[in-house]
Amino acid sequence: MNFSPSTLIPAQDGLRSDPAICPTLFASHTCQQVNYRRPCTCPDTCAGLAAVSPVLQSWQIGCRLFSDTWAKESHIKASNSQKRGRPWEKNGDEERPTASEATPPHLADTTRRILVFGRRIQSSNPVSAAAYQYSQPDCILSDEQRRFYDKNGFLVIKNLVSEDKIDKYRERFEKVCTREVKIPGVIIMRDVAIAKSEFVPGEHAVTKIQDWMLDPVLFQYCCDPEILNYVEAFTGPDIAAMHTMVINKPPDPGSKSSRHPLHQDLHYFPFRPADRIVCSWTAMEKVDRSNGCLVVLPGSHTGDLKQHDYPEWEGGVNKMYHGVRDYSPDHPRVHLEMEKGDTVFFHPLLIHGSGMNRTQGFRKAISCHYASNHCYYIDVEGTVQENISSEVMKLARKRLGNNVKLSFKDVWRLRARLVKGQPGNMKVAAVPTSGGLSSVPASQEFRYTVDGGVLTNQQRKFYEENGFLVIKDLISHDKIDVYRQHFEDICRGDVTVPGLTIMKDISLVKSKSNLPKDSTSVNKIQNFQDDPVLMGYCADPKVLQYVESFSGPNISVVHTMLINKPPDSGSKSSRHPLHQDMYYFPWRPIDRVVCAWTAMEHVDRSNGCLVVLPGSHREGTIKEHGYPQWEGGVNYLYHGILDFDEKSPRVHLEMEKGDTVFFHPLLIHGSGMNRTQGFRKAISGHYSQTDLTIIDVTGTVQEKAQREQIERVFKKMKLSKDHPVTKMSMKKVTAVPTSGRLSSGPASQEFRYTVDGGVLTHDQRKSYEENGFLVIKDLLSHDKIDVYRQHFEDICRGDVTVPGLTIMKDISLVKSKAKVPKDSTSVTKIQNFQDDPVLMGYCADPKVLQYVESFSGPNISVVHTMLINKPPDPGSKSSRHPLHQDMYYFPWRPVDRVVCAWTAMEHVDRSNGCLVVLPGSHREGTIKEHGYPQWEERKNEEL
Repeated sequence: MNFSPSTLIPAQDGLRSDPAICPTLFASHTCQQVNYRRPCTCPDTCAGLAAVSPVLQSWQIGCRLFSDTWAKESHIKASNSQKRGRPWEKNGDEERPTASEATPPHLADTTRRILVFGRRIQSSNPVSAAAYQYSQPDCILSDEQRRFYDKNGFLVIKNLVSEDKIDKYRERFEKVCTREVKIPGVIIMRDVAIAKSEFVPGEHAVTKIQDWMLDPVLFQYCCDPEILNYVEAFTGPDIAAMHTMVINKPPDPGSKSSRHPLHQDLHYFPFRPADRIVCSWTAMEKVDRSNGCLVVLPGSHTGDLKQHDYPEWEGGVNKMYHGVRDYSPDHPRVHLEMEKGDTVFFHPLLIHGSGMNRTQGFRKAISCHYASNHCYYIDVEGTVQENISSEVMKLARKRLGNNVKLSFKDVWRLRARLVKGQPGNMKVAAVPTSGGLSSVPASQEFRYTVDGGVLTNQQRKFYEENGFLVIKDLISHDKIDVYRQHFEDICRGDVTVPGLTIMKDISLVKSKSNLPKDSTSVNKIQNFQDDPVLMGYCADPKVLQYVESFSGPNISVVHTMLINKPPDSGSKSSRHPLHQDMYYFPWRPIDRVVCAWTAMEHVDRSNGCLVVLPGSHREGTIKEHGYPQWEGGVNYLYHGILDFDEKSPRVHLEMEKGDTVFFHPLLIHGSGMNRTQGFRKAISGHYSQTDLTIIDVTGTVQEKAQREQIERVFKKMKLSKDHPVTKMSMKKVTAVPTSGRLSSGPASQEFRYTVDGGVLTHDQRKSYEENGFLVIKDLLSHDKIDVYRQHFEDICRGDVTVPGLTIMKDISLVKSKAKVPKDSTSVTKIQNFQDDPVLMGYCADPKVLQYVESFSGPNISVVHTMLINKPPDPGSKSSRHPLHQDMYYFPWRPVDRVVCAWTAMEHVDRSNGCLVVLPGSHREGTIKEHGYPQWEERKNEEL
């Protein structure tokens, strides 16, 4: 089939370059970034993965080298130490990779600005965001305030926090200092002069407390609606509290140690983008130059992240008080003199500090750093932040012990707390601590359920208290009978399901007798995500409406089982020891994971119903697990908790066919023996919010389960023990690309690739579902296209500079080594123009977005931009573009919520190299192996 959209634009005369605006790629905001292992950096491992990939279920994809390319923003310039081994060239005031370097073009740009994984497009006001770089449209700020913040990097709001609230925080601080109140995880700091002198009791000994996110009183400051209204103007609506402090600047003892050197807060933070981070700093009393008010360098937020280190001060410097090494002493300064309750919001790149406290009193302030929940963590090794990372990690190991495996990013994940909106990337890491593992502050009334769901207030309270909730008669008997029959068909071998794991009871395995090929030899099947029949359970609207009350509206199914508990043989092996499901799962945040477990027949104590320990989820920790010492043996991966109170109250969940229990993954539960002659069946799915994080559990209580699961996978793959893949962690192994589908939605839905409520007709949706593409005639006006064409010419001539832009040349021009003219005839493509207000008009065009919304959903990010200028072929056939899949280049999921918009800027046909597609090839659902084609050996001269 040759498809030529010949009537899109009137034909143009002559053989010349063929511009096309974009392929602009859009993605839903619910897409999440995944990590690929790049063959160029780890070929042995990749070769192993390529050989075995069809066997594994894809949870996430390991190795950050690829995804980090997509995770940097254009307005934070990399320091020299962050650009190791890369040629760079100037594009106006910005630096960017040269187009000729060896890195493939899609990886060359490391400076695209993205929110989530692209710039957010607001359909109601599509281009207004271009006017202000550092604040959000449609926010509480006036235009004057937005202009002031954009120019200066700070903004003072007078009398924002009431005196009553401040007095409450002051009293709490004093109780912390006198040890009347103890806050888990809080860090208490003293001035270097106090530390060197005799001990001073109470608040006079303390200069600062930080990391008090688990204190219900002080944390009210972080959740204050008056503050969050302003924070949202800088971060967007989904907000995490990342760092908290109460500062108690002491009177200076003469050593000048009460000063805080000029610094940038971003120096301490391993997350980006910087423009979606903000600090709120509230004066708890009058502050002026006499008691050491803040001093700022207006406009310094527009510069780089500077090198920091301890200043060489005679009186000593407080711990972690790093200062900027290189800045202009002639830069204007502003001293922020403020009244009690005044609050300043400032950018993390703003250079600021504070002077000495020359009074006899302590100067107090309370502050919190916030970040968008769609920020992402970065690796600071080899950058200007490496020194602070080393210092923080040394302190962390001192506090937690050398055996705890932590990274600098993990330290910050542990601090992150959701304060507004939807959770995102700023999650709590899984490190064994005495505190909880949730990203939600414990002070909220409902920690384990979300607002707006179908649960009544009484049901929410029950789940919060007990960790489980039974819904009677949720699934119809007809549906259950379909699942039962399909299970029988699988067990007999009549149906094959890709990636399915079939398990047998240990008593049957030990008997070594010939097992019948039916369900009597199987005690469980799991990982049936690629089975359209059983996935009907997971996608059942009745189930999902309840799941949403625990996980939130964007849902993934992450583990599936159908349990067929056999009659006990006398060995008691049909029991399942008490355990926590979270022990097996490397996903976070924990509180947004839930299991739905449906009885497929009557279950009671006689046939081994579930037994739970109510409220055990509230302890918030994953227990040590291991195989129980049972005489009859224990089924594979039936780990049990090694140490718990045997006297804990227990509830046996006796249920009827169709009843469904929803329970928390930290709830301790198990099941007894099946003392009947029949098999007891149940079907279940574990769900989570879509933007979960997969963490490395090495060094935690989960490592044993990780290793055992890895060994099973390798055995199934028939890999030798010395194969490089066997060195991988569970985080990476569980993420190997599979031959199954990459979508989070079940394949059985009528419309998988489009969403309801869009502008597409039913026939258009069917066409896209079948073919994978859809042409809309005459969508953009010729006038707009002419504007984009002229702007492209201006860029090629050098009349316009675009930050972060990548300019590419055809290989034939590069090889010719001839002097290339400085115009569009030397350029084949420009990409990553997200910071150009003219070309971004295309991406934000309402006519484009109304169609994009039909594929991605209503919350849209632009994640990749191009203007292609296909040159006349010089005879080398280098102007061709080989057949490929765009998804090969992109670390985003789910795949089905990503779409490309490609607009012809003139008539395109076979003579000037129109697009050619393989209709329906998207439905195979896999990313193919790609590589550079051997052009001379190809028979097809067109492709």
